Amino acid sequence: VRADDGTPESGSKREAGDNRQTTAVQVQDMGNLVGTSAITVDGEIDIDQLNSAVAVVRSAVGHGSGFVVSKGLVLTNEHVVGGATKVRLIFGDGAQIDAEVAAVDDVRDVALIRFADSFIRPALAIRTTAVKIGEDVYSFGAPLDEEFSGTLRKGIISAHREIRDLNYLQSDAAINPGNSGGPLIDQNGNVVGIAVSGIMIAGVAEQGINFFIPISEAVVALGL
Repeated sequence: VRADDGTPESGSKREAGDNRQTTAVQVQDMGNLVGTSAITVDGEIDIDQLNSAVAVVRSAVGHGSGFVVSKGLVLTNEHVVGGATKVRLIFGDGAQIDAEVAAVDDVRDVALIRFADSFIRPALAIRTTAVKIGEDVYSFGAPLDEEFSGTLRKGIISAHREIRDLNYLQSDAAINPGNSGGPLIDQNGNVVGIAVSGIMIAGVAEQGINFFIPISEAVVALGL
């Protein structure tokens, strides 16, 4: 949960010459980002798959969440890395690795983290079709404290919002500080969004109104 005025915050792109690497890492077209849907053969959400692909992102400013989108690459929020060049990835299955911030986009509040290709992690499948109001979705990440990593919470897509010229998915799938950067997945186990913020009223999170960056816009912003 970021904004205390009831809306997601927006930033500005970092200029060349900043002390952060801002050039987007070219991987492949979004349609060719091949991942595995987090769904079992019985049609249930595959928690083991999620725990292998979703990590706590630990930086100097605290922790957030992130998820593998391609070999050696984790997607998260820019505000999660918070100006860091190095972070620690701690996956839900216990695997850990040091990683580096490879690219950021302040405007869309997304960041790409690179880890060693030899450290094998499954990538989550990215949905390329539009998500509809009323669809079931699930948030997944580490709300409030790292010890709560692997928390799955269900909701629906409540609305499509444009706030400060940026598009968001609104959902009642619960998120808290620490969920930022984690995936929002559909009932087929495909990523449709990235947790970014919720409503704060008098310093208290208002449950049921939460915002997620559409995954299609996140990958475009980072040049994936």
